[in-house]
Amino acid sequence: MGRSSLSINLPSGSTVENLRDRLESEFPQLDLGGTRVTIAVNLRYAGPDHLLAHGDEIAFLPPVEGG
Repeated sequence: MGRSSLSINLPSGSTVENLRDRLESEFPQLDLGGTRVTIAVNLRYAGPDHLLAHGDEIAFLPPVEGG
């Protein structure tokens, strides 16, 4: 994808899951549906059913390993 951010317009009432589905549809190389991906909305952890509002910042955080 080669970007650190992306702006997307979604219909009112959309959820994080709707956004994830749209991103995976537009960018098939993404795998955002895994149970190990953590979601944050406006710097707070959120679930896939979280309702989105205009201007929300969403982050899909991959698993981190190491020590």
